[in-house]
Amino acid sequence: MKDKLKDFVHAHREEFDSFSPRPDLWQDISAELPAEPEPEQKEEQVKEARILPLNWNVAWRYAAAVAVLVMVAISGRYYGSGTWQRDPLLAAAQPVSLDKIAPEVKQIETRFVGVIEQKEAQLKEYDLKALGMEKEWEREATALDSAYAELKKELYTTPNKEVVVEAMRENLKMRIAILNRQLQVLENIQTVKQQVSNETKTL
Repeated sequence: MKDKLKDFVHAHREEFDSFSPRPDLWQDISAELPAEPEPEQKEEQVKEARILPLNWNVAWRYAAAVAVLVMVAISGRYYGSGTWQRDPLLAAAQPVSLDKIAPEVKQIETRFVGVIEQKEAQLKEYDLKALGMEKEWEREATALDSAYAELKKELYTTPNKEVVVEAMRENLKMRIAILNRQLQVLENIQTVKQQVSNETKTL
């Protein structure tokens, strides 16, 4: 069978080379083929953007987490570079004051501490215990105090003092923001009580 086909092709080679198909041959062939189904286009589902509410209660937690991460990064850099091993006896023998290490800390504390004390004095005018807000304020103040103390310790050892000073500034700003929030809540409570009192008097 193979030989017959081969012989036929050799015998009619010129006819194969001279033959050209008619122009509409491929259109006829494609018309006889079954039509391919078109692929279904999946509708893209548009996802709605999720909006995360940010209130002060959550914001101070984020800021505290950032402060902790900054401290960890600074500590890792400090211990990773080996500067903590250099001459520890000399460092222990000559304690350096915070004013020499970071003089801007005193300016920051002077600027913010007065405002904080004023806000705390305003807060003490309210009976926080009766309102159930005393423990919340103590917890927030304790967390901020401990974070601030850690940052102050970091100043003595870190090579990147600007980052620590900025974290200290943010800590104090956060404390003022929390105090403002507490005072706003207390003022709202006072206003509501006053309105209720006025309404009962009119009845």
